[in-house]
Amino acid sequence: MPASDVAAKASVTFTDTISGVALTTDADGQTLTNALSIGAASTGLECSFAGGCSYSIAGNGIAGILQADDNNSIMICDNKCELDVAASTGQSAVCSIPALASTYSALTFDIATPGELEV
Repeated sequence: MPASDVAAKASVTFTDTISGVALTTDADGQTLTNALSIGAASTGLECSFAGGCSYSIAGNGIAGILQADDNNSIMICDNKCELDVAASTGQSAVCSIPALASTYSALTFDIATPGELEV
């Protein structure tokens, strides 16, 4: 059952392969909940204004919730942190921190908008 803040009723059906008779649980049976709970996130993370660092948030099913709906996202400094599906698991979501133009980057490197650096 995916993580959600809304409870759901479980329904289980077993069908006899010989007789074709289906046995179904009571529709008014047990109500199940799997509330989303955020456990921890990366702490003490230092990253360049150019972005690209990984940020991790612990929580069962959070990566699936982020994948399921484009309206769900992790925002860092008002910028969307893109989900790294390969690095995420059922217990945590990992995203790549976006580039960020900052006062320091603008004054020191004359960078006023996020972008990739060239050497």
